[in-house]
Amino acid sequence: IRMALFNYAYGTNGIVVPRGKTYTVNLLSQKEKFLSDVREAEENADITLCFLHMGDEYRHTPNTFQVKYAKELIDAGADVLICSHPHVVQPYGVVTTDNGNTGLVFFSCGNFISGQGTAPCLLGGLAEVTVTKTKGPEGSFTEVTSFDFVPTVIHFDRKSVSVYLLEDYTDELASEHSIREWDPSFRTDSLWKLWNETMSIGIQ
Repeated sequence: IRMALFNYAYGTNGIVVPRGKTYTVNLLSQKEKFLSDVREAEENADITLCFLHMGDEYRHTPNTFQVKYAKELIDAGADVLICSHPHVVQPYGVVTTDNGNTGLVFFSCGNFISGQGTAPCLLGGLAEVTVTKTKGPEGSFTEVTSFDFVPTVIHFDRKSVSVYLLEDYTDELASEHSIREWDPSFRTDSLWKLWNETMSIGIQ
């Protein structure tokens, strides 16, 4: 399976890109170049994945810019978009554009590992995507055949930092989390509640 991978960011958090070294980072403001490259990838790759750094920090709902940009990439040929930046999880699913094209979008995977000290920032997600290539008499066809979003928890105490799948995280572990010093409500049921409420927001 031949994959095309793109990685673009909304910005560099105030870090100035060195003069003459714009190749060090791809910016979402370079939209026409980005869309052109995705169209080219559509012609040459079996599947196109875009990793995007965008969205409003600490907001569980995708903003208008995220949704619009995602749809433009899908219309250009992107198949899967995996996004980050908000530091909290956002919904995921198949997005359909006004032109009838579809793509799989994970609007924010939250934090994978972080020292941020609020429950929403300790809840992350792993994008799980299965891509299948089928060969037939008229050629081959590649598509996303299944997908899931797997919740994770960042655990830190006075001795170590670890990442757990939420399904494997226990209240005993939660009771030892350093966050309990300032947030005694931190428990597995509250994490599951936050996850389910966020995923139920849906996508536009």
